Amino acid sequence: FETFLKSETSQNDPIRTKRRSFKGTKLVLALSVFIICLLTGLFFYYQGQNELDSTAYIVKQNGFGKISRLWLSDGTKVTLNANSSLKFPKAFTADHRDVELQGEAFFEVAKDKNRPFTVLAKGTQTHVLGTKFNVSAYTNEELVKVALVEGSIELQAREKEKVILKPAEMATYSSSTGLTLSSFNNDEVTAWKDGILVFHNAPFEEIAKQFKRVYNIELINESKVVNWSYSGQFDKADYVSVIKNICFAKNLKF
Repeated sequence: FETFLKSETSQNDPIRTKRRSFKGTKLVLALSVFIICLLTGLFFYYQGQNELDSTAYIVKQNGFGKISRLWLSDGTKVTLNANSSLKFPKAFTADHRDVELQGEAFFEVAKDKNRPFTVLAKGTQTHVLGTKFNVSAYTNEELVKVALVEGSIELQAREKEKVILKPAEMATYSSSTGLTLSSFNNDEVTAWKDGILVFHNAPFEEIAKQFKRVYNIELINESKVVNWSYSGQFDKADYVSVIKNICFAKNLKF
């Protein structure tokens, strides 16, 4: 009888072992499927995060009297004037480089023939590959001015108006007159980026506009002088010094 029991036990053991092995296989398979799904989900999640990061935008805004310098992801250097803002992507796409400007900025664009650089400002588009130029497009002013210092740029306004600028040329755009070309004095147009205030035969309105932008001070002309024509240059000067010099030149009091 004991021999019979041993025989039965030895015959049943392999069956039990096979059942355990089958259950273990199911568990391993389930874990494998779970890990694959988890890794797949993590892959798509981080890929989506990277895509969001690459299309994320940064807005740099300056208040009155502040000038800042910033470098974009492609190596382009931008000097942003007071009371101005620049919107740009955290990382540019593979085929183009677009930024949006309100106010004034000086661009030193890194060369990249495969990715044109475009400045969008008040209905205008300035297309470049690599160059140095100044764009003035304040929302409270009618005119958009694009002055080319180095290289070549194409300025587009509306849908059909286009002009190609050469160094020392400035394009001026308004919705009423369209695009016009003229020459410009580089020191006068770009001096602001070095903290220099320049007036050349400036009327009172121009002086008041610059004062508001640079010092956030509103000038009021209570004198009897109507036809102003003031020229002067001030290097990082305080507003009191500037006002005193202007009043001395025009024989005025303040």
